[in-house]
Amino acid sequence: AGKPIPAVEKIAQKPAEKAADKPTEKPARPKRPAEEMVGQPAPTFTMTTVDGETLSNETLAGAVTVLDFFSKRCGHCMRQIPRVEEMRKKYADKGVRFVAVGGGGTDQELKDKVKELGFQGDLVIDNERKVGPLFKVRGVPSMAIIGKTGKVEAVNVGNIQDLETRMTTQLEAMLAGKPIPAVEKIAQKPAEKRQPPPTQKKPTPGQIALGKAAPKFAGTTIDGKAISNEALAGTVTVLDFFSKGCGHCMKQIPRVEQIRQTYVDKGVRFVAVGASRGGDEEAIKEKVQTLAFQGELMIDGGSSIARLFGVRGFPTMVVLGKDGTVQSVNVGNIKDLETKVTGQLDALVAGEPIPAQYVGKPRPPRKRPALEMVGKAAPTFSFTTLDGKEVSNADLGNHPATVLNFVAPNCGYCKRALPNVEKVRAEYEQKGVRFINVAQTMRKEYATDEVVKIFTDVGSNLELAHDKSNTVGQAFKATSFPTMVVVDQTGKIQHVNIGAKANLDTLLKGQLDALIGAEAPGGPTINVKKIE
Repeated sequence: AGKPIPAVEKIAQKPAEKAADKPTEKPARPKRPAEEMVGQPAPTFTMTTVDGETLSNETLAGAVTVLDFFSKRCGHCMRQIPRVEEMRKKYADKGVRFVAVGGGGTDQELKDKVKELGFQGDLVIDNERKVGPLFKVRGVPSMAIIGKTGKVEAVNVGNIQDLETRMTTQLEAMLAGKPIPAVEKIAQKPAEKRQPPPTQKKPTPGQIALGKAAPKFAGTTIDGKAISNEALAGTVTVLDFFSKGCGHCMKQIPRVEQIRQTYVDKGVRFVAVGASRGGDEEAIKEKVQTLAFQGELMIDGGSSIARLFGVRGFPTMVVLGKDGTVQSVNVGNIKDLETKVTGQLDALVAGEPIPAQYVGKPRPPRKRPALEMVGKAAPTFSFTTLDGKEVSNADLGNHPATVLNFVAPNCGYCKRALPNVEKVRAEYEQKGVRFINVAQTMRKEYATDEVVKIFTDVGSNLELAHDKSNTVGQAFKATSFPTMVVVDQTGKIQHVNIGAKANLDTLLKGQLDALIGAEAPGGPTINVKKIE
């Protein structure tokens, strides 16, 4: 028309096109590698069950087959397998084949663990990971369901909350020859929703004080007797916390038995509390039996009761008075154990206070050097991941946050914590956060391929570096494992998380949300760089 073009701000915007009027949509979660298999023909595979039966594309043709990939070292897997067994009971008679494909232990350990969990389906041992990678399994538990067509028709990753609902919908559709509804359209029945466990504030180690009431706890001896605050009321009780792998404990228990023989007729109750990591209950029983201990034995799964009592090392003996208060704490296989415990029990049985010279005190909280790093600039460091990527102080500015997770391949607490870290990585890596497992040497040196396998078996997909000499760990004062250091974009250490906290994933998400948001705690506004 030969007229001047109006300025951009004067171009009328249609109401329907106003950005403010558009609903904000939550970005879709990117597919996991295994989920990309859905709709594709199952990869060519052959495997043999522990009963000697060959399973392959050909032998399973025309059947619906559930392949459940797991690791014995994966806590989520151990909780998922009994749920899968309930589904197997429901669908085995309808022709659905359930196959657990596992690693992370010896053949016998895997057989025993699966039997202990009650799984009655087929078991394939795949410690060399020949089958999982074919189905693009990057973490466990991962489940691939092959339909009658020979295609992967469904994939369920993780010990998901609505597993039973999803599997029921998937299997019913596959058996009927109908398409499976999209995951978001699978309705979750209200009755199947899991309610979160009630939050219970647990005391941290070191909070247990002499003269104070014992923390609320409950357990059962191997003979089925209740051990709790209520069950022990009115009784002098000796709780002896130990670990079967602790040499000092093994030397102390026979000494405790000699004391027990003197005081059992005076009404004193002696309970040996064995720390268990799961699956070693029989070994604990056998060990105590060989030491001729005749008192009561209670298995403490995950050392949960020991933590309530602030136990920082084994052996630790807690002596409770008739009123349920902590009267003495004897730490270690001390030289004068008999003299001290005799003085303590004589006084308590007589209803008198323990003389000062006999009172044992709790071990003070250990100072964690890494915690001193919070608020300080990260030390000068440099290392290379196993993928050949350089990591140094200069790289920190490229990420809104960097998580350096110092772990050791023979650290049980690390293996328990890694599945929680993996959940956070899967969500926050796409937001630019970098996660790196920095493997350290703890007592035993491992070859790099061993380190890779150990962390892969527990389902950890973090970038991995092998710091054999602990050079980087020492720079960050990581003296125990796991020690997680969260560094912000300016290179300042904002958080240090030590140990396998049960709520580690929630804790870490909160820390990262603060760093990814407008302002980091205690620091200036951070401008997040876009990583190409």
